[in-house]
Amino acid sequence: MLCGIAGSGKTTIALAMGDRLERCVHIETDVLRGMIAKPLYASHESRFVYRAAISVAEQALKNRYDVVLVATFPKEEFRREAIARLGSLCEEWLIVWVWCDPVLAYHRTSQKNPRVSKESFMKLWRTFDPPSRALVIDSRGTSPEDAARKILGTFSDRGAAPQKDETDASE
Repeated sequence: MLCGIAGSGKTTIALAMGDRLERCVHIETDVLRGMIAKPLYASHESRFVYRAAISVAEQALKNRYDVVLVATFPKEEFRREAIARLGSLCEEWLIVWVWCDPVLAYHRTSQKNPRVSKESFMKLWRTFDPPSRALVIDSRGTSPEDAARKILGTFSDRGAAPQKDETDASE
């Protein structure tokens, strides 16, 4: 599970992780929210989007896929709900907090979506509840590939999450 503010680098790191896994489903709440015709970004809508992402993750895990779940997960309650529903379906799970300086994260976000106001972005940053136990990746100084290796290394050291052999010429 990758969490962090918008623009922190979660999606880029998740894609690098997916490239290294044999059977992976990459689930993004941004993609699910994009399916809503006129998103409101209200709390009831966020709850719906998070629960939909968790449901997709449940099905993927039941079908023996590795799952990379990407969401802001700004509150501990959202992360706890995901772990409560998915934890028993996983051999192992990990919360990764993708951290980034908020000014840089806002710059990245505003390039994708110029309608995001700096005021609302900074409010989200100020109210983000950092996970108490998480692997922290600082995306300012860590390439997505290095972050993916570090994250997946925590699993491969323990025998889970089979990774592709990067030296395999057939890729």
